[in-house]
Amino acid sequence: MTTLNISLADVLAGLADDEIKKQTRTGSLPEAQICTLREVKDRYVAGNAFKVGDIITPRKGGAYNGRGVPHMVIEVAETPLRNINGSTGSSDFGSRLDIRVVRVDGEHIVPFWMESFQLEPWMPQAKSGVN
Repeated sequence: MTTLNISLADVLAGLADDEIKKQTRTGSLPEAQICTLREVKDRYVAGNAFKVGDIITPRKGGAYNGRGVPHMVIEVAETPLRNINGSTGSSDFGSRLDIRVVRVDGEHIVPFWMESFQLEPWMPQAKSGVN
């Protein structure tokens, strides 16, 4: 019978190497993630940059569906609504809903509240259909 001579440190190092290889394949190294996080933080802290009548769309990588679909801002909350319903582990919990938008969904006109930091101005070339 052969005995394996592998330390816990070797196993953990191998797992870390596997994670780095996975991140490299997806183009998401920790340094790139930190740059993205800083950019998101800056947008969030700056607050709402949109006004009633602006045509916007969800940003790539954000939590909202409908990227590339035009939405119109119909209301800007003077005091943002805080969503405190549901599980504290949900990304919706504590969300700062600061603009109300409307979009066309098939035959329906659908209004809803969104967090402005997850949105960007809509551009015709942004109509990629990617959510």
